[in-house]
Amino acid sequence: MNISKKIKTISAKSQDEQDFYIDLMSGFDHIGDGSEFSGKHLADSISAFKESDEIFFGSTDVADVSWVVPTAQSTAATSALATPLHTWEMTAQG
Repeated sequence: MNISKKIKTISAKSQDEQDFYIDLMSGFDHIGDGSEFSGKHLADSISAFKESDEIFFGSTDVADVSWVVPTAQSTAATSALATPLHTWEMTAQG
């Protein structure tokens, strides 16, 4: 299917606000509901590993290294919870 037909298929759908939210959030089901962060400003828990063959898109700094040696991803609390990415607030936190 070419991109023009795909766009028409997607834009033809009529969604209410709840359907839109469900579709939007369905891609984040591996993250969890965030209840472990309730009342906290920094994360202090360790998320369970979820094995998956799904490709997660995003940018990294590993470049060609990942073609030569095994790589892994690790995350750590480096900013206050719920700080919007790509904002001055995130930059100000270092």
